[in-house]
Amino acid sequence: RMIPWIELMGLTRGAGAGLLARTDTTPQQVVPVASQAQLIDLQTARIEEKLESLKRAGEDNPATWAAAKMATQGFTAKVRQALGSGEPNGVPAEFFASGTGAITQAIAFERSVTARLLELLEAREQQKRHALWLLGLLATLALVLTVYAMLSFARATLNSLKVLQHVMRQGASGNLGERISIRGQDELSQLGREFEKMLMILSALVADVRSASNLVSRVSNQLVEDAKSLSDRTQSQAASLEEASASIREVSDTVTRNSESCLLYTS
Repeated sequence: RMIPWIELMGLTRGAGAGLLARTDTTPQQVVPVASQAQLIDLQTARIEEKLESLKRAGEDNPATWAAAKMATQGFTAKVRQALGSGEPNGVPAEFFASGTGAITQAIAFERSVTARLLELLEAREQQKRHALWLLGLLATLALVLTVYAMLSFARATLNSLKVLQHVMRQGASGNLGERISIRGQDELSQLGREFEKMLMILSALVADVRSASNLVSRVSNQLVEDAKSLSDRTQSQAASLEEASASIREVSDTVTRNSESCLLYTS
């Protein structure tokens, strides 16, 4: 809004000074120029409203605003004084100088506003760059953490697989006493614990089989010893029977001989 504001003051300055320098002006020529003072005041009020809004938002008014406002109000008062009656009344040079002073202050105000606007834009751009830098840093950090987590997971998985493979090889070779130490709550650690339970069950079964085998071995040895003892007793009884049989045959022979001797004697 400042460019039309300054342009309107420039047009009013030139037209008003020209009317004051002429001697053949009419009210129809003067009134439109005089009415521009009201337009300048209206635009000045709108600019002040914007500045008040910015002030409520925390942005202070530029230091050049007070001088620009005062110079503008002085110029519009000069316009009303010189042209408000419909008849030009004033010195053209003074009128022109008043307009020039107002325009000069308005341009200074515009420059200060532009400088402040550029400063705010630069600050916002700096904030954006800082935010982008921070976002890039966070993204890089997240990427590094992700890669580290993936490498750690891969390493832990490979180590767990090596431990599980070692225990499986030991179990296949007959060593059921190996234990699996895989930390965590993932599927691989659960598989390791389940495999360890299986090894413990197999170890218990093997222990039961060994115990039963030892029992069978002891019973077999006892049966062998009992059979051997029975065989020895049987052989001893057989020898005794043979001796008894021999004694009986000897007694029978003796009886036979004695019987024959008696028959011969009686004959």
